[in-house]
Amino acid sequence: MKPFLAKLINDLFAIQFVVFVAYFGFEFLFEGIVSNYFDLNILLVVTIVFGVVSAILDHDLNNGDDKDFS
Repeated sequence: MKPFLAKLINDLFAIQFVVFVAYFGFEFLFEGIVSNYFDLNILLVVTIVFGVVSAILDHDLNNGDDKDFS
């Protein structure tokens, strides 16, 4: 279950990040096109939370693996 959850959170973070960058770009180019309807700060907070959780779960999954650097 944990590898599935880690993959799901990682994919959600990637999607959320792309959406945030796209909305930010639209807002930068055409002022008010996004911010009149939606607060980008909410999307930013959700993106940061998914990124932190994704990093923690990825670290936990890779922490116990055998590492062969040769």
